[in-house]
Amino acid sequence: MEEMYIAHLATSNYDFYLVADSEERMWEELKTSWNNHKANTGASWSWEEIKDSVWWNKQHTNQVWRKG
Repeated sequence: MEEMYIAHLATSNYDFYLVADSEERMWEELKTSWNNHKANTGASWSWEEIKDSVWWNKQHTNQVWRKG
């Protein structure tokens, strides 16, 4: 069964969403995106300061979830 990693990082002005095929790739892409964002906007927090604010979850593909 294949897995995917879903991540979300919320700041006061922006939301970052990511779906990746591995946990390693998820962290690499988030770090790169944050560092690009910081360079373009002048954000004050470094990746090391904000990475613990990332919500993430591992899911299996091709599964149906039902509520109720």
